[in-house]
Amino acid sequence: MSSAHTSSTLYRTYRPSSFAEIKGQKHIVDILERSIGSGTLPHALLFAGSRGLGKTSIARIVAHEIGTSDMDIIEIDAASTRGIDDIRALKEEVNVLPRESSKKVYIIDEVHMLTREAFNALLKTLEEPPRHIMFILATTELHKVPDTIVSRCQVHHFSRPETNILAEHLVEIAKKEGKTLDLESAVFLAEKGNGSYRDALGALQKALDSEQNNTLTIDEIRKLFQTPSIDSGVELLESIAQKEVSKGFLILSNIASSSDIVAFFGIVISLTRDILFLRSDPTQKDSLVSKYPKHLSERIQSLASSHKEAIHSHFLLFLLEHGKLVRTSPQPLIVLETLFLASVEKGSAI
Repeated sequence: MSSAHTSSTLYRTYRPSSFAEIKGQKHIVDILERSIGSGTLPHALLFAGSRGLGKTSIARIVAHEIGTSDMDIIEIDAASTRGIDDIRALKEEVNVLPRESSKKVYIIDEVHMLTREAFNALLKTLEEPPRHIMFILATTELHKVPDTIVSRCQVHHFSRPETNILAEHLVEIAKKEGKTLDLESAVFLAEKGNGSYRDALGALQKALDSEQNNTLTIDEIRKLFQTPSIDSGVELLESIAQKEVSKGFLILSNIASSSDIVAFFGIVISLTRDILFLRSDPTQKDSLVSKYPKHLSERIQSLASSHKEAIHSHFLLFLLEHGKLVRTSPQPLIVLETLFLASVEKGSAI
């Protein structure tokens, strides 16, 4: 299969079409399959969870599993169809029998976007729906959905997939696209997705579209996403510990010219956290050190065992306190250079 897709097409191309293809939502799938099998599926479901977890995909699978054809599945985006007139029109439509199926299924995405008046109108329909109607509501912000609506639905909470599950999924998709994706690269792309299948597949699509070879390498992917290497983060912490000002400024200058300075700041924070954990709880050594390439693990352990006067909990708090300034400043490099200089000058006084 060609990988000449738009960034959204991969997600649509490999959108699951059966419960067996769903990844990472077993707690929900099991309940839905049992309910459908026993004929006890309620007339209203509410799927809650962050974006890109497959809420509308599973909604369509449920509709198909109860025998509803595509013609009788009506998808509504409440972000654009949110007023009382829209819901009044829906109330009139629900009385119309399905064209081809025994059930007509309404999938209302981002249902929390409905106006108060629209919610009140929808509530009456949810309370006494026609026998041929089923509602599946989806939301990324459950707290904005009125309790009166929530109480009339069977609620299912979607969980974010673990990074390894998402990474394995990306490896499978890349293989179907005729590409080889190693696990390190897959984990990197999964983390770019931040727990969202849709966003992770978008990151994979970007990598597929940019790579001419059949094998996707971590170096090329990092370069594509302008992601600084962990090596640079270790080098900066070493320059702080050893008070090597010129070396530190050179590292930051190189990062700013080739990578995302804010992403680099995040790497430095994560490294500092792991160093402190390694120092305070040596039993975590294997799990912490195994996250990093072998050529870095010894240097990270050295920073943990030595340089306590420079790399300590107050230093980490100092970085966290100034994180917003780094992320929002129009000159993040200058902010980071200033933080670096303050870290070198103050040392344990931070």
